[in-house]
Amino acid sequence: MEPQEDQVKNTQVKQSSKKSLLIGVIIAIIIILGAVGYYFSTHRNVTVKTQDGKTIEVQQNGNEATIKDENGEFKVGSNVKIPANFSKNVPIYKGITLTSVLNTGEKDAGYTATTKDDAAKVIAWFRTQYTSAGWSITFEDASGINFSKDDMMGGVQILPSANAGTTDFSVSVLSSAGIPQPTN
Repeated sequence: MEPQEDQVKNTQVKQSSKKSLLIGVIIAIIIILGAVGYYFSTHRNVTVKTQDGKTIEVQQNGNEATIKDENGEFKVGSNVKIPANFSKNVPIYKGITLTSVLNTGEKDAGYTATTKDDAAKVIAWFRTQYTSAGWSITFEDASGINFSKDDMMGGVQILPSANAGTTDFSVSVLSSAGIPQPTN
């Protein structure tokens, strides 16, 4: 056999090995995703203990999921509602379809929603609500508006919408205690 033929065969073997490895990795990923999907389809309520001893509960009920800890809860799904104890610092826009709600106390809260109103109308409404309640505007452009008051900051962000003719947005307020601080 000539050296050139050996090189061609070695290259073909290496390419075949790479293809086999890639196929093996893809199959392994499919198996792992299937196992994870099976686990979550059969385990709808999970309680997790963190390293520092805190408890986090994850619950799934149909198209809704809830994550709870001692500070509050986050709900996401097609049938989410504003809870009765929701922060008064977060105005509720009228005529919305909620997609998620974060409720962690009197000051820390937020939600994401969809409306048929355009983005400019959404931002203008929140600007009026917040400034009339004594909040200061710290930033504003076509994609959102940010506010501050006392030890709190808040914002409204326009999100990409999956449906033509609708506006998706998020609104949230955090106290300085709810804002993660950098650590050295």
